[in-house]
Amino acid sequence: MKQILLFISAILVLLCIQANSKPLSQDSTAADNEYENGLDLLRRITRQAAPAKVNNGKCKYKKGAWSACDPQTKVRTRTFTLKKGDVNQCEGQKTIRKDCKGKNKDKEGKRNKSRDGNGNNQQPKNNRERDRPRKKNKHADANNNNNN
Repeated sequence: MKQILLFISAILVLLCIQANSKPLSQDSTAADNEYENGLDLLRRITRQAAPAKVNNGKCKYKKGAWSACDPQTKVRTRTFTLKKGDVNQCEGQKTIRKDCKGKNKDKEGKRNKSRDGNGNNQQPKNNRERDRPRKKNKHADANNNNNN
């Protein structure tokens, strides 16, 4: 019995040695491997670097501050001056326009109809909660009774 197991293990060892000494066929999944003197060598494929980004916006501008809101047109403007770039390809100055909003708008306009020109309320607040008597808190009464 021991001789049979020894014989089978010897055959398995020989098969393993033989399998490791043979190069894999080109049809196998390890097609990227090359063999030299029975050793596996990995063939590396080098890729080229990604192409450089083409910068069409070669013009760089310095942003100016927004102008005050014009009360007649309700528009504010901002100017950009050329900081970097070719004078022949880029505009020297750009101007953008934007509608005024928020605090820049005329206060007598749409924003606050309930106030007069001085910022005072025209109508008093109708605060019903202020006129009502406050309800007693059940828990506060229970705490007061327990303390007495």
